[in-house]
Amino acid sequence: MQAFKAFDWIACTLHSFNLLVLALFCVFQLAQEQMARMSPEQMEEAASKIASAPASELDGAVGAIKDLASVQNSAKDPALLDAMFKAAEYMSRPPTGGVTYRAFSLLGPIAALRGDLETDLSEDELKECWQAGVVPATARADRRAFERVW
Repeated sequence: MQAFKAFDWIACTLHSFNLLVLALFCVFQLAQEQMARMSPEQMEEAASKIASAPASELDGAVGAIKDLASVQNSAKDPALLDAMFKAAEYMSRPPTGGVTYRAFSLLGPIAALRGDLETDLSEDELKECWQAGVVPATARADRRAFERVW
């Protein structure tokens, strides 16, 4: 039983890390799409702002990226919550901001908890969690509502 719990923890950790990587990929993809729409003058302006930024700001940005890349193995980890929110927001259709119930229910960690066993999360239980955190229940979740449901 101990070996199974250890394997389960490792699988969950790897899954969370994979989802974080996916969320980062989505963020970078959105940034690339925005950059593709920029004129050469806008690109030059952005490059000059980065080049003239104080070293402390650049160090802070690098530190933020490193923090985002470190998974602390906690469902309440702010970096994990942010990554999951951004991934679900990106998955929500139409992409008008916020997270839909469907996108939330398809997130890897949530989908992994669902099933037919007594210990699994049923569709009704998941909807109940959503309704408790998002008012009205048909609305999209903002970041705070997403954290309540998570």
